[in-house]
Amino acid sequence: MHKTILALTATLLLGACSHGQAAICPQASDLSPSLDDAWFADLSVRLAGPDRQNTIIEAIHTLHRTHPEFGSTIIADVLIAADCPAATKATLSEGDAKARIATLRAQIDEALPPKN
Repeated sequence: MHKTILALTATLLLGACSHGQAAICPQASDLSPSLDDAWFADLSVRLAGPDRQNTIIEAIHTLHRTHPEFGSTIIADVLIAADCPAATKATLSEGDAKARIATLRAQIDEALPPKN
């Protein structure tokens, strides 16, 4: 778990210094090698679809069940990484991509259970 957090931190810090997808997107492979690739790919498709809020809630519940060791930050980063292909597509400006990710982050924060 500590290696996952260190890898995530390094990825986010390096990404903040570059342009494009890496600048705003955590890499799923750095988040957890135990994520199911098919589930993650399906999540990416569903987050780009019309039922985004329910997809977020469902994904949070799935991650809590399958990875109870994941805290809120890792769960949010997994969802953001899954949405990055849609957020960073060539038709969006970097500003629009950042706005999409910020909106997703707000939706995730609203859907996550409150911290005790």
